[in-house]
Amino acid sequence: MTPARISAILRNRQIVFWLCGALICVIFWTALRALITLSIGDERYSYILAIPFLSAGLFYLETRHGLKETGYNLRTGAPVTLGGLGLFMVFKTWSGNLSIAIAGFVLVWIGLFISCYGTTAFRSARFPLLMLFLIVPIPDFILDKMVAALQAGSADVSYGLFHLAGVPVFRHGAMLSVPGVDVEIAPQCSGIRSTMALFVSSVVLGEVLLTSGWGKFLLVLFVGPIGILRNAIRIVTVTLLGAYVNKDFLFGNVHHRGGPVFAVIGFALLIPIVSLLRSCERRMSSRRGLFPRTGPVRGGEAGFVE
Repeated sequence: MTPARISAILRNRQIVFWLCGALICVIFWTALRALITLSIGDERYSYILAIPFLSAGLFYLETRHGLKETGYNLRTGAPVTLGGLGLFMVFKTWSGNLSIAIAGFVLVWIGLFISCYGTTAFRSARFPLLMLFLIVPIPDFILDKMVAALQAGSADVSYGLFHLAGVPVFRHGAMLSVPGVDVEIAPQCSGIRSTMALFVSSVVLGEVLLTSGWGKFLLVLFVGPIGILRNAIRIVTVTLLGAYVNKDFLFGNVHHRGGPVFAVIGFALLIPIVSLLRSCERRMSSRRGLFPRTGPVRGGEAGFVE
């Protein structure tokens, strides 16, 4: 290959980016295969498979008119890439922790993007690129605490819903007893899968529909309460069907495969919250338009616009 041909290829940043990206996938293949196996075999991590597709879709939406001021920037991108490779070496040599390896994989991809397209282009596409960090598996000790919190919250809210429905109920920890039926809210019934799906959805909806950082943050904070309420509605519904209609409901499809149906409730609860936050953003934006000056008035200038 002639030097002129090599120079022409190097000038085509897309070719360089995808060739290097393919090499990265080969280097990290052991970790990536373990991640795919984890996300398929453990329902707590099933949301991970959707993240690359969501990231790619958002990347297209935010860059469909072209990346701004693209240009090679090895000075910034190379240290990020090397940092990711360093995490991969820690994974291979000492820890064997999959979260460390996948965090390194994402860092390498981001470093490669910055190296090929520059920091200005990265800023224009930073959300879909940073969103890739959601494929990093949550460590077990953190996930176990999340599951325990969802269990306790679901038990509390279910207990309250039974009282509101006028159903006699006795609670002992994660065990709820109504006439004729005892229900244990086990870890696999905590609603962690649907709550994580709701979390990912809130992150995407916040980026697409909200403009303020505080609005996006508040939307994510609502995920926990909504997830608990949704799961409590599921528990109460299945329990009442089992107690007063047919006990087969406790072991049938409604119990084991009814998650997607009840997940709709969570998304339905999320929609009015997004609408409320958008309304608050518009009001605050309108007030800033009426009162744009925040500093002291000087030289007889008016401090507001009529």
